[in-house]
Amino acid sequence: MVAPEKKSQAVAIMFAGLTVANVLGVPFGALVGERWGWRAAFWAVTAIGVLALAGIAALVPAWAGRVPPATGADPALPKPAAGTDEAASDPVPPSGLRAQVRAFRSWQVWLTLAATALSYGGMFGAFSYIAYTFTEVSGFAQADVAWLLMVYGVGLVVGNLAGGRAADRDR
Repeated sequence: MVAPEKKSQAVAIMFAGLTVANVLGVPFGALVGERWGWRAAFWAVTAIGVLALAGIAALVPAWAGRVPPATGADPALPKPAAGTDEAASDPVPPSGLRAQVRAFRSWQVWLTLAATALSYGGMFGAFSYIAYTFTEVSGFAQADVAWLLMVYGVGLVVGNLAGGRAADRDR
């Protein structure tokens, strides 16, 4: 779905999306939960998930996860018959459940999962104490915490996007 020379930017955009979801979603969830109760917050998340699923079903191309069709080819067209020269030039890597489980044999996958878990664990661990640190240690007013968190979140998004561009330039 993305050119090889833009892989890092694509990953950065995905992580920026997760960051934006946290920056906007956490305050929204807190507001909904405070106003209408925790069940309403969970129903709101469910509704957003259903909308996201509908968007994915409608917008992600049918060939996603496989080698993209040749330039100018319509991805909605049927694939060439097996055994033809045209079919051989468009290999489809295995994408079933077994192939996905097999990926866990790779130490790079485990290293990536560990780095992601540690990074997000650290970020969310910091979130547990950040309001206290802003108010009790740094002396900010409680009313300033939301804006400080927004600045923190904007910094995370900008850092994600800049890091993705820099990583693609270094290839």
